[in-house]
Amino acid sequence: LWDVQGVTFRGCRFLNTYNGELKTGNGITSFNASYNVMPGNEISINHSGCTQPVGRNNRFYGLTNGIVIGNESSLSKNRRVKIANCDFINNGKGSFNRSALPFETQWSVLSSIAPWDIDHDGQMELIVGGNYYGTDAEFSRYDASIGNILRTGKDGAFDVLPFAETGLILDGNVRQLRILEIGKEPYLLMVRNNDSFKLFKPTRITKK
Repeated sequence: LWDVQGVTFRGCRFLNTYNGELKTGNGITSFNASYNVMPGNEISINHSGCTQPVGRNNRFYGLTNGIVIGNESSLSKNRRVKIANCDFINNGKGSFNRSALPFETQWSVLSSIAPWDIDHDGQMELIVGGNYYGTDAEFSRYDASIGNILRTGKDGAFDVLPFAETGLILDGNVRQLRILEIGKEPYLLMVRNNDSFKLFKPTRITKK
């Protein structure tokens, strides 16, 4: 990519299949360009020669470098490359502030988020879950996530509540998280592909 803007790669595979020299070449090489590398869309389509199964991340295999960015010192504020699961926060000025979610949420695909004021302080925490088992045969499935609870810190960034404090484990191929009211009590419903659903009744978490 040379001096371009607005390019998006979704669910693409960048593979070096030459038997003689693995780990050579680059997946994406760019100069003075801005683009996004994102998971596949919810609907499978074909874009720029890349098929897009639901939830599939871009994959780089058998290459020296997945992404090489050249001439980055000349990039203006409108020419940036971003690769991460991110949250977007409305700043009240007609636009959004972007910040990367914590490292612990980057281990796998996130598929659902449920807001819930778990510690009853008037500010919503976020319960996130995911994983994706429908990968192609040559790749392993995305199964490293057991869910997280995110609390907003003083600077607006999210902090991850430790599992030892929450006791919440959202394992498996999680597709949906929803807060339900049963008998005037809130519950967390977790729905998974090809597996049983689970209901969680929270205990009070004290804000530290």
